[in-house]
Amino acid sequence: MKAAQSFDLFRKIAKSPLKKQHYVMLWALAFLLPADIPAAFDVMVQHIRQHHHEANFKDLLDYMEKTWVAPMCNPNRPMLGKFPPLIWSVHTHTLINEDRTNNKVEGWHLKINRFMESCHLSFYVFLNELKKFFWSKEDRRREQQRATIERAAHIEISKVLSPIRDFNSLQSTAFRILCQNYQNQLYVTNPQSAGTIRFLSEVADALTKKYQ
Repeated sequence: MKAAQSFDLFRKIAKSPLKKQHYVMLWALAFLLPADIPAAFDVMVQHIRQHHHEANFKDLLDYMEKTWVAPMCNPNRPMLGKFPPLIWSVHTHTLINEDRTNNKVEGWHLKINRFMESCHLSFYVFLNELKKFFWSKEDRRREQQRATIERAAHIEISKVLSPIRDFNSLQSTAFRILCQNYQNQLYVTNPQSAGTIRFLSEVADALTKKYQ
């Protein structure tokens, strides 16, 4: 959250693991169903107050409530900048294993910019550079395909290979399991706030865990 930087939040929470956990739990709200986010936000506000951390988070919480949690903006003033939970909840995307962000698009754009090393190219120069970019991508794809075939051949002859660890895949699986458990009502408690805090805490752990 860029807002956290503008509120100097990182300096305020730097020396407290619990405050850092609370910050990541606010991020974890995005893994809830849109309809459940406002109530879960209220639970987080109370949770932060119970730990006497409200002074550190007040500016951020006010900003989140006005900008992200409020379910609707004034219909007569649609430019207020409100973003209801329906827009930013990634619960369904996580369950069906879709991308939760546009990082791949941004990454592709960054790679092209780095590859061309220049701005404002003429059309034909740009076209030639674009061809070179895709040729290089095709070369890398073929190399990866060759490595995959070699690996499959080694497995076929029972050669022991070190496991390939894909951080993003492991993390996505963890998120999907947590959201499935949420859908299956494994976090339903009495009072419900306890289950909500447990879910947000477990998602926060998955967000910060190093899958080694």
